[in-house]
Amino acid sequence: MALTAGSIAFTAVQSDNVGGFNGDAFQFVLLTDVAAGTTIFFTDGGFRTDNNAFRTNENVVRWVAQSNLTAGTVITFTAPNGSGAASTPEWSGINTSTGAVLSTAGLSLSIDGDNITALINPTFGGTSALNGTAIAQILWGAAAFPATYTSTDTRQRP
Repeated sequence: MALTAGSIAFTAVQSDNVGGFNGDAFQFVLLTDVAAGTTIFFTDGGFRTDNNAFRTNENVVRWVAQSNLTAGTVITFTAPNGSGAASTPEWSGINTSTGAVLSTAGLSLSIDGDNITALINPTFGGTSALNGTAIAQILWGAAAFPATYTSTDTRQRP
């Protein structure tokens, strides 16, 4: 089944207060069955309404289902050390400018406020644009998404 908005839901997030990937984690639940090879990209890059794209100075990790999975399956990503988790067939880091696979995977989540967006069908547009279809998003540390993009720390609703 093709993934659409509402196909997954975030169930947990852990952000540290020391910077980097150390201790950062997130969890989501599948709300629909997925086939082996199903791919979801996750970014902590804020969405910019001024160029209708995600910021590329953040991180992207890619999850690939290694087998057929049923709705209700819970999936967890953890970056256990300061340099991120080693890339594997299931989880890999992605270069936000080129889409190339990196040797480590991790999101640098801020305890003061951040977001994670789940994307499908991303396009990597150099240093100025990361696009894709958002299927889920979680925000913490702020009461709501700001109305306008004001700085590199701003994130908006896609």
